[in-house]
Amino acid sequence: MLEFPEGKKSKRIRIPKIIRDLPAEERLPFVEGIMDTDWGKINSDKFGTHCASKKLLGDIKKVLRELIGLDLKIKKYTQKNKYISYQMYIPKNSKDKFFNLLKNYFILKNPKRIEIFKAEVAESGKCAGYLRK
Repeated sequence: MLEFPEGKKSKRIRIPKIIRDLPAEERLPFVEGIMDTDWGKINSDKFGTHCASKKLLGDIKKVLRELIGLDLKIKKYTQKNKYISYQMYIPKNSKDKFFNLLKNYFILKNPKRIEIFKAEVAESGKCAGYLRK
Protein backbone atom coordinates (compact mmCIF):
# COMPACT_ATOMS: atom_id res chain seq x y z
CA MET A 1 0.00 0.00 0.00
CA LEU A 2 1.12 3.51 -0.71
CA GLU A 3 -0.67 4.88 2.36
CA PHE A 4 -2.09 8.03 0.77
CA PRO A 5 -4.77 9.10 3.26
CA GLU A 6 -8.39 9.66 2.26
CA GLY A 7 -9.82 13.16 2.30
CA LYS A 8 -7.73 16.30 2.52
CA LYS A 9 -4.09 15.31 2.19
CA SER A 10 -2.17 18.48 1.52
CA LYS A 11 -0.91 18.86 5.10
CA ARG A 12 -0.41 15.16 5.82
CA ILE A 13 1.06 13.74 2.63
CA ARG A 14 4.58 12.31 2.68
CA ILE A 15 6.68 9.73 0.92
CA PRO A 16 5.00 6.38 1.62
CA LYS A 17 6.64 4.23 4.31
CA ILE A 18 7.41 1.40 1.89
CA ILE A 19 9.56 3.88 -0.07
CA ARG A 20 10.96 5.68 3.00
CA ASP A 21 12.31 2.32 4.21
CA LEU A 22 14.42 1.87 1.06
CA PRO A 23 18.07 3.00 0.76
CA ALA A 24 18.42 6.63 -0.37
CA GLU A 25 19.43 5.68 -3.92
CA GLU A 26 16.25 3.61 -4.27
CA ARG A 27 14.07 6.44 -2.86
CA LEU A 28 15.50 8.87 -5.40
CA PRO A 29 13.22 7.88 -8.34
CA PHE A 30 10.18 8.77 -6.20
CA VAL A 31 11.79 12.10 -5.22
CA GLU A 32 12.65 12.63 -8.90
CA GLY A 33 8.98 12.35 -9.78
CA ILE A 34 8.04 14.91 -7.14
CA MET A 35 10.74 17.34 -8.27
CA ASP A 36 9.91 16.83 -11.93
CA THR A 37 6.25 17.70 -11.37
CA ASP A 38 6.15 20.14 -8.45
CA TRP A 39 9.52 21.90 -8.23
CA GLY A 40 10.49 24.99 -10.18
CA LYS A 41 12.01 28.44 -9.96
CA ILE A 42 11.76 30.28 -6.68
CA ASN A 43 12.76 33.96 -6.51
CA SER A 44 14.04 33.65 -10.10
CA ASP A 45 17.37 32.08 -9.06
CA LYS A 46 16.65 29.00 -6.95
CA PHE A 47 15.17 25.57 -7.68
CA GLY A 48 12.63 24.52 -5.08
CA THR A 49 9.03 24.04 -4.06
CA HIS A 50 6.28 25.41 -1.88
CA CYS A 51 3.72 23.03 -0.36
CA ALA A 52 1.45 22.43 2.63
CA SER A 53 3.17 19.26 3.87
CA LYS A 54 6.23 19.79 6.04
CA LYS A 55 6.59 16.00 6.33
CA LEU A 56 6.90 15.58 2.55
CA LEU A 57 9.63 18.21 2.42
CA GLY A 58 11.34 16.55 5.39
CA ASP A 59 11.35 13.23 3.53
CA ILE A 60 12.92 14.84 0.45
CA LYS A 61 15.42 16.69 2.63
CA LYS A 62 16.48 13.40 4.23
CA VAL A 63 17.16 11.75 0.86
CA LEU A 64 19.31 14.67 -0.32
CA ARG A 65 21.18 14.78 2.99
CA GLU A 66 21.91 11.04 2.86
CA LEU A 67 23.04 11.07 -0.77
CA ILE A 68 25.10 14.26 -0.98
CA GLY A 69 25.19 15.78 2.50
CA LEU A 70 22.87 18.61 1.46
CA ASP A 71 21.07 19.95 4.54
CA LEU A 72 18.22 22.04 3.15
CA LYS A 73 16.16 24.43 5.21
CA ILE A 74 12.38 24.27 5.37
CA LYS A 75 10.76 27.68 5.85
CA LYS A 76 7.25 28.15 7.20
CA TYR A 77 4.89 30.70 5.64
CA THR A 78 1.44 31.93 6.60
CA GLN A 79 -0.63 33.03 3.64
CA LYS A 80 -3.57 35.40 4.07
CA ASN A 81 -3.17 35.06 7.85
CA LYS A 82 -4.82 31.66 7.49
CA TYR A 83 -2.98 29.05 5.42
CA ILE A 84 0.27 27.46 6.57
CA SER A 85 2.69 26.29 3.91
CA TYR A 86 6.38 25.43 3.66
CA GLN A 87 9.13 26.22 1.20
CA MET A 88 12.35 24.36 0.45
CA TYR A 89 14.94 25.10 -2.24
CA ILE A 90 18.47 24.34 -3.32
CA PRO A 91 20.62 27.29 -2.15
CA LYS A 92 23.11 28.85 -4.57
CA ASN A 93 26.11 27.60 -2.59
CA SER A 94 24.89 23.99 -2.93
CA LYS A 95 24.09 23.95 -6.64
CA ASP A 96 27.30 22.10 -7.56
CA LYS A 97 26.46 19.21 -5.20
CA PHE A 98 22.95 19.10 -6.61
CA PHE A 99 24.17 19.23 -10.24
CA ASN A 100 26.50 16.30 -9.51
CA LEU A 101 23.56 14.35 -8.06
CA LEU A 102 21.60 15.06 -11.23
CA LYS A 103 24.52 13.99 -13.36
CA ASN A 104 25.02 10.70 -11.49
CA TYR A 105 21.50 9.59 -10.53
CA PHE A 106 18.65 11.81 -11.54
CA ILE A 107 17.42 12.75 -15.00
CA LEU A 108 14.66 15.33 -15.29
CA LYS A 109 12.00 14.56 -17.89
CA ASN A 110 9.68 17.56 -17.63
CA PRO A 111 10.66 20.09 -20.35
CA LYS A 112 9.92 23.02 -18.01
CA ARG A 113 12.36 21.68 -15.37
CA ILE A 114 14.97 20.87 -18.00
CA GLU A 115 14.87 24.48 -19.22
CA ILE A 116 15.48 25.73 -15.65
CA PHE A 117 18.60 23.59 -15.38
CA LYS A 118 19.87 24.38 -18.87
CA ALA A 119 19.85 28.04 -17.81
CA GLU A 120 21.59 27.19 -14.52
CA VAL A 121 24.27 25.12 -16.25
CA ALA A 122 24.90 27.85 -18.79
CA GLU A 123 25.19 30.40 -15.97
CA SER A 124 27.51 28.30 -13.84
CA GLY A 125 29.48 26.70 -16.66
CA LYS A 126 29.69 23.53 -14.57
CA CYS A 127 28.34 20.02 -14.90
CA ALA A 128 27.47 20.46 -18.58
CA GLY A 129 26.08 17.38 -20.22
CA TYR A 130 24.09 15.95 -17.32
CA LEU A 131 20.80 16.29 -19.17
CA ARG A 132 19.85 13.50 -21.58
CA LYS A 133 18.07 14.31 -24.79
